[in-house]
Amino acid sequence: MCFMSYELGVNSDIQERLRQEIDETMESCNGKITYEALMSMKYMDMVTSETLRKWPNAPGIDRICTKPYTIEPQTPDEKPLHLKKNDI
Repeated sequence: MCFMSYELGVNSDIQERLRQEIDETMESCNGKITYEALMSMKYMDMVTSETLRKWPNAPGIDRICTKPYTIEPQTPDEKPLHLKKNDI
């Protein structure tokens, strides 16, 4: 939600279009939002999806170690990093 607020603050044209969609939806529901009304808000879905694309809540990790591997230390005070098969 914080990143969405940031993006809407930076992009006032998107903020205005989203506000219009929210106002129209609230008016059509007489001020009582329903699940169906919320699901019909296409621009809200687009803004939310784009925010999550730009600012993912967790980094994607798509690599898995296929065999045991050791990353050797680069400096004298470091220890080697041992990876086991199937480590992420």
